[in-house]
Amino acid sequence: MATIPLHARVAILKSKTGGEKEAGIKGPMTAANHAFQSAAGFSGFTKEFEPFEVADGERTEYKAPESKPIQHTVTDVLSRARREWAEIINLQHAVDFGNKSACADLVFDGQTIASAVPVSTLVSLRNRLLDLKTLITSIPELPPGDWEFDTARGCHKWEKPRITTATRKEMVPVTKAAATATHQAVAELVSVDKPIGKWTEVQFHTGMPATQKLALLDRIGLMLEAVKIAHFTANGIDSYDSSLGTVIDRAIFG
Repeated sequence: MATIPLHARVAILKSKTGGEKEAGIKGPMTAANHAFQSAAGFSGFTKEFEPFEVADGERTEYKAPESKPIQHTVTDVLSRARREWAEIINLQHAVDFGNKSACADLVFDGQTIASAVPVSTLVSLRNRLLDLKTLITSIPELPPGDWEFDTARGCHKWEKPRITTATRKEMVPVTKAAATATHQAVAELVSVDKPIGKWTEVQFHTGMPATQKLALLDRIGLMLEAVKIAHFTANGIDSYDSSLGTVIDRAIFG
């Protein structure tokens, strides 16, 4: 029984199915179905003209032969579909059987953090890590500045409070023209801001410091690389040929 590395057999299977198990199985069937639905391609004919005997002096009529070639035979189309169908089942069975024993240690930062992780778990783990990376990337960052962590509030606060003046609007008379010997003074009410106190504003922020965010993303990247190496190692085991599809084909067609 021939053996090749599991990752090589996976690559062969993907090349035949495009990575979709069901689509791969249906591929040969679809092609054969399309061929079978064109009934005209499975029939043909030849026609040869034979003139009747004619009396002396009459012209003998001749006609060119006619034909329509057969484009397909049922035997050929069915044989090709059966062969491809069985081959895909053989490959899928070999890959699935190999995956049952394919596993590897997960090594992160020089330490083995999990032993004999199945290849199916490694595939799922990669997807989950990509989800986590997307989540961490979207976390709001703490703006640059002088922040300190406020334990009581569980978030960062700006070290220096911002002091601003509080005001209110008041209308006060303003002289526009002084009084003269012949005219009274001219005045009007003008709105002014009158200080009434001060605001002490303390800024708070729950964002993640940029350095912490980058550190997390770096560690996720290292974990993704560790999973990639483990996946490659797990898929490096020998996988054996399968004849399951061939056996099923023979059981059905004899």
